[in-house]
Amino acid sequence: MNNKIYGECFCGKIKYSLRGPIKPGRCCHCSKCRKAFSGAGSAMTFVQDNSIEWVRGEEDLKGIKYRVWVVFNAIRLYGVT
Repeated sequence: MNNKIYGECFCGKIKYSLRGPIKPGRCCHCSKCRKAFSGAGSAMTFVQDNSIEWVRGEEDLKGIKYRVWVVFNAIRLYGVT
């Protein structure tokens, strides 16, 4: 997929656009995802760093590196992804 996609967090503080290939979605139920998303797991996909453009609120993000290829981005104010 090479179309531009727009998204935002629930409160609207963070907005982003995404361009480039998106890998197939998947669910993860590891202990880190259950804790980060306060639930049974997470729905996610993987994208390349240079395909994300932060439209608003990048300064309010806190990256939590889990593995070399996994970073959870949380809003500093709330501490959730």
